[in-house]
Amino acid sequence: TLAKFKGIAELVNGGTATFSGKTITLSANITADTGLVPIGNENHSFQGTLDGNGETISSVNMSRSGTNYTGLFGYNDGTIKNLRVNGSVTGGSYVGGIVGYNAGTIENCIYTGTVSGSGSPIGGICGANNGTLNKVVNKATVTGSNSSSGSAVGGVCGKNLSNKTVKNAGNEGSVYGGSTTLESSKYQGVGGVVGQNNGTINNSYNRGSNI
Repeated sequence: TLAKFKGIAELVNGGTATFSGKTITLSANITADTGLVPIGNENHSFQGTLDGNGETISSVNMSRSGTNYTGLFGYNDGTIKNLRVNGSVTGGSYVGGIVGYNAGTIENCIYTGTVSGSGSPIGGICGANNGTLNKVVNKATVTGSNSSSGSAVGGVCGKNLSNKTVKNAGNEGSVYGGSTTLESSKYQGVGGVVGQNNGTINNSYNRGSNI
């Protein structure tokens, strides 16, 4: 239920539980509300397994302008799999539709809707990947900042960190670097699958537009 899902965030964010070694399985679709907050942050990460079981968490509406580590999960050290999410996510840096900062595994997940951030990195599935992305698809519009110093904005993830892997992934949404003019300085680090890649991308595709 939505109440129980909110309870996971309360336990993790408060440092009461990490869910390490535990698996949480959805047994029905969940419709979110404006009271939903990201699970995990830079101080207390989610370390368990969330198995979406093919269900959908819909109407995720997170308007957290300027707030880092924003997404359905703010900071993931565990596994998120078999999940569909749709909604609108807005934050500062490390912003993603499903995860803001991923240090674990995201597998067999789809995000639909919008993602935007005033900082970097910003991505449809996750903002930054310091783990593994496998069999994920972004169908959302992703919008990054208007910084001329370069950014990391990608359909699947904004930044793929050193020696980390994105595989069997796809982007079908539009990706905007924050400007509608074709100034090269505004487009450093903007890509269909990954904005900035320091790791490995295998067997992946982009069908969205990159502006």
